[in-house]
Amino acid sequence: MKKIFLLLTAVAGMALTQSCEGDAGPQGEQGTALVADVYEITNVDFVNDGTDFYGIVYQFPQIYEGDMVLAYRLKGSTTGGADIWESIPKTYYFLSGELEYNFDFTRSDISIYLDQSNDSVLTPAYTQDQVFRVVIVPGDLANKMTSTKYNDVVQMLKLSDSSFKRVTSTSTK
Repeated sequence: MKKIFLLLTAVAGMALTQSCEGDAGPQGEQGTALVADVYEITNVDFVNDGTDFYGIVYQFPQIYEGDMVLAYRLKGSTTGGADIWESIPKTYYFLSGELEYNFDFTRSDISIYLDQSNDSVLTPAYTQDQVFRVVIVPGDLANKMTSTKYNDVVQMLKLSDSSFKRVTSTSTK
């Protein structure tokens, strides 16, 4: 019995150590590259549309369920000329009230708007010639993101200023 067991163990060991040889199979199909859609919306003027809505709506190509939409406002620039981008929503507090930039989106557009507690906070510095950047991150990449800060997102997605599609604001809700 011991000899049969030893013989079976030896045969099994030799079978397991044998490797398959032959030509490599054909190359598989290339997957689709995951690329973020990025837009820069310029010349945004927030005006009351008659319903106390101060905002714009921008139509973009349909996004997929699971994609992440991020929005940033150009706050200004450094003394060296580098742009300063801030995430929205963003709230500013004044003695006379507060002002908040906010956004919402559907699978085909983004609405960027102002909420305010008092019309006196709606000064041209916050309502005229605003610039926004919108980043649509594919769901698979969004799951790997650890930060939504502008510089972190740009670095992770390997974006540059030339990556952004420049569009001019023309639409109000």
